Amino acid sequence: MLLLFLSLDWGFGVRALSMGNAYTGVAEGCASVYYNPAGLYRSSFELGYLHSELFFGDTWDQVAVSIKGFGFGYASLSCGEFTLTDTLGNITGTGSSRESMVLVGGGWGYRFLSLGLTFKVYRSSLVSLYARGYGVDAGVLFDFGGLRFGGALRDIYSRLFWSDGKEEGFGPYYSLGLSFIPLREPRVLLSLQGETWEEGLRFSLGFECEFKGGIAIRAGYGDGFSLGFGLRKGFAGVDYGFYSVGDLPLAHNVGITIRM
Repeated sequence: MLLLFLSLDWGFGVRALSMGNAYTGVAEGCASVYYNPAGLYRSSFELGYLHSELFFGDTWDQVAVSIKGFGFGYASLSCGEFTLTDTLGNITGTGSSRESMVLVGGGWGYRFLSLGLTFKVYRSSLVSLYARGYGVDAGVLFDFGGLRFGGALRDIYSRLFWSDGKEEGFGPYYSLGLSFIPLREPRVLLSLQGETWEEGLRFSLGFECEFKGGIAIRAGYGDGFSLGFGLRKGFAGVDYGFYSVGDLPLAHNVGITIRM
């Protein structure tokens, strides 16, 4: 049943997803509350929303906001209705599944060093079962201008409590990343990340090129290839991206971002 909650951990925000989730060492904007809360220390106001049409008709929605030093996020995954069968394959009815996660974080720092914490609350329902849980993440970020090093310790102590009386623990997971800007005009951002997960060690690569007119091109590789585009005019921006996970069909993400 733990896998239900892990599906909420595919990533956060169109920009980061399009960069292969290699975002621990980037840690910019409202997505920092998920990837590395230490980045919230340097984040100005940003509001982001994502909607994604996933595999087999599932939908994924996210919203996050950062205000200098603080961040909030919410993610919801809805699987809709599916057919239930018994051990002989006979149809017994229909069921549905829904998961949600609330994140509240803060970042503090001095000069080039910042630290952060994020508290998470989980909720899930699967047919007649439901669960509630919580988790704690911590992050650190070294910012040297065009070069950043970041680390995150996710689910330091996390528990799930199911309605049938079962209790599960998971984590901790470790993530290390770096990002650097080799070119300022146009602005090119490269990122590299390594992390532990249920399946073992995995690596991610991310790329972003932002031009003067507010157009951005992004690409990455994590669980699969990803590609994305962004357009910004003034304080508002629109983003689109898609990515693959193993042999599953492509997932398409659309997002809106407001920065001030």
